[in-house]
Amino acid sequence: MKAVVWVVAAVLAVLWTGFAALGAAVLSWMAEVIASGGASDWARIAASWPAPAWLALWIDPAAVQAVQQTLQWLIGWAGQSLPLVASLVGWLVPLAWWVWGAGMLALLTLAGLGHWWIGRKGDRPMPWARKVA
Repeated sequence: MKAVVWVVAAVLAVLWTGFAALGAAVLSWMAEVIASGGASDWARIAASWPAPAWLALWIDPAAVQAVQQTLQWLIGWAGQSLPLVASLVGWLVPLAWWVWGAGMLALLTLAGLGHWWIGRKGDRPMPWARKVA
């Protein structure tokens, strides 16, 4: 049973590490895009994106155009505050790894407590386990 606790902890640690690495990579990419000024081009792209024909079956094309104009305004407004956003994103990548470390500490603590609890419980057979003679 102790091995099961550590195998589960190892699988969760790998998943948690992958999630943190993916999040840090996305945050780093966002910082590069913001620093290069590429985010301001998104407003032009959002306005020129043609809505697919099948979308007209469910949503009015005028509503799609209104959403595109709102998105263009929102991205344009965000483009004016790029220096502030770029400095904040620069702090988010280290923060992501701090959160990863706190999560790993919690995971290892829980696995250690599970190991201790199973060791304290002893080698008593589980109620559902039968000995086959």
